[in-house]
Amino acid sequence: QGGGVPVINVTTPNPSGLSYNLLRSLTVDGIGLILNNSLAGGGTFLGGNVGGNANLATSGPASTILTQVTGTDPIRINGTVEVFGTPASVILAAPAGI
Repeated sequence: QGGGVPVINVTTPNPSGLSYNLLRSLTVDGIGLILNNSLAGGGTFLGGNVGGNANLATSGPASTILTQVTGTDPIRINGTVEVFGTPASVILAAPAGI
């Protein structure tokens, strides 16, 4: 967590820059969510300092972050989602919608 804000270290991107992240559920509450797309740690907008994401050590940062929910509940976004580090497109997908 970064200053109490949940942090997801994005998965290693493929050669095209796509980081494919599978979650059972995703709810972003009022304090937000940080998607860590940085090899180096540093200060975030939402949650103070976070560490570097070791998943990016061999590939570098993602250009697209795809987060797919596999459960039956919809994605709920009630706060800010921040991409920390290199900017990336964010795609959220779930069978039950958003």
